[in-house]
Amino acid sequence: MPIEAYRAQMEVHSVGGFLFLRSALQTLLDNETHGVEANPHASQGSIVLVSSLASEGAFIGVGNYVAAKFAVKGLVQTAGESSRTKQFQSPC
Repeated sequence: MPIEAYRAQMEVHSVGGFLFLRSALQTLLDNETHGVEANPHASQGSIVLVSSLASEGAFIGVGNYVAAKFAVKGLVQTAGESSRTKQFQSPC
């Protein structure tokens, strides 16, 4: 497998997931800090990142996809653990 193929999968799934999660968490934290009184359109919400059954095992020929989806799963689990004190949860 060419390194470019590996990097492309990681960029889309892992890095893309990280950038989305970071932005979405910041929005939820801002809403929590400022409250609905400051912004009547603010609300609680959910952040959903989609992984794959591929994150659960090894599949021949798609190692780059498996690694990228495993990274997404780890990212979501870590964010859930890191944010427990802020009433977020990770169902992974």
